[in-house]
Amino acid sequence: MPPLNAISGRFGFGGSFKNEHTILDFYFFTLGFNNKSFMGKESVTTSLSNMLQFDLGYAVLNKERVSIYPYAGIALRFSSITYKKRSDPNPNYTSLANMHTDENHVRLESTRLGYQYGVGIDYAFGYNRSKTYKTILFLKAGVNRPFKADKYKSDGIPDYQPHIKQGDWLLTVGFKFATKR
Repeated sequence: MPPLNAISGRFGFGGSFKNEHTILDFYFFTLGFNNKSFMGKESVTTSLSNMLQFDLGYAVLNKERVSIYPYAGIALRFSSITYKKRSDPNPNYTSLANMHTDENHVRLESTRLGYQYGVGIDYAFGYNRSKTYKTILFLKAGVNRPFKADKYKSDGIPDYQPHIKQGDWLLTVGFKFATKR
């Protein structure tokens, strides 16, 4: 099977607090888009999402509308792997239960505390009249790894480690809502 793409896209929603050069981001969630690999009738799909993510950054470029900053943080990390093998139709079927033969479908999930780091770019595009509130479009490029190796569980199979790396490279796009005191 061809290797999975090392880059995964994500979309997030949260808030941001900035004091001089220090940036604190909190995300309620960042949802991962599926990463797929196909070969014949078989496919492997992976996904990586975070909840309650905290990132701390330092703006090396700190302008009113644009900030560029390295960041690091922690989050609750959810990853999944799904294997599917499409089935062949059974020409001798007698009911819905045996209409297809040889179908395989396995979904494995892992939940871990994880860390992330990388580089972020913020672009402020929406302000209120007094410029005390702004909406920011952000892009973050980095990695997301578990503190302990991902262990996937399935019915009757505990702690499977498939050696598929989730979060080698992530591109996260989203909106931050910031206030100025």
